[in-house]
Amino acid sequence: MINERIQLQQLLNLYQYNGYLVTAVTAAVQGFGAQVSIFVNGYAQASVTSPTGFISINLPSYPMIGRDLGSLELIVQGVANVGVVTLTLQAP
Repeated sequence: MINERIQLQQLLNLYQYNGYLVTAVTAAVQGFGAQVSIFVNGYAQASVTSPTGFISINLPSYPMIGRDLGSLELIVQGVANVGVVTLTLQAP
């Protein structure tokens, strides 16, 4: 993919986990000079440049699905292959 913005809350149907906390995002990525970032509610949480393999980003604040989480995005700037994306959730 090239310069993509992936809406994770829709892709992963997060609304079924109302009340859960999102603690981390993990993705299988092969970057080719790309930057991969995680954004929560429009704010960058972390970025990785030229990632290869699995990247795991722990969120500094744990947004609650259905209350604090308006948007959760994986943003690719440049060229990268993104495979499996998983979230770590904490039950309420």
